[in-house]
Amino acid sequence: MTAFNVTAPDEVKDRNGIKSDHMVQVLVTKRPAQINDWVDANVTDLASAKLVLKLILRIIVALLRRELRDS
Repeated sequence: MTAFNVTAPDEVKDRNGIKSDHMVQVLVTKRPAQINDWVDANVTDLASAKLVLKLILRIIVALLRRELRDS
């Protein structure tokens, strides 16, 4: 059990979900300028901004859980 009350299987499931996310697959090989271009072309309204924000937060939480797991 982690400080975030997330079990190891849940953590793996979250990580796998992030890895298989279409936006992650598209962006993982991009350079910063290409990511800027992708955002300009694809984040065009509140709904698309929310999708990107949710993905970013999922990634941050997964990284925090991994980083703080042994704290």
